[in-house]
Amino acid sequence: MPSKPNTQHSNYESGSQAGRAGDFNLLGPAVSVEVIDLSKGDCVIQTSLGAKGLYVGKTGNVSVSMVDGVDVVFERVQAGTILPIQFQLVHADATTASALIALI
Repeated sequence: MPSKPNTQHSNYESGSQAGRAGDFNLLGPAVSVEVIDLSKGDCVIQTSLGAKGLYVGKTGNVSVSMVDGVDVVFERVQAGTILPIQFQLVHADATTASALIALI
């Protein structure tokens, strides 16, 4: 019988960098999340390097500004998809997908 997963948070170590909230490490897994609320307009990711991925909960288009300033629309992104992109902003006007979560 498989053992229960450990639900306690632990620090991720990658080389000499720890993956704690506030220690942004692009090579390691996400250490935090930010729920994307587009009901009041565009959503800016509140870290200097943006987010390292985007979870899409409900199918639709996703419009983002990448950290290099390029705007892109991902069309018909299926529910349950994680986009492995580094972005700074989600545009409300062109995004039809919902239940979005930024991986930080």
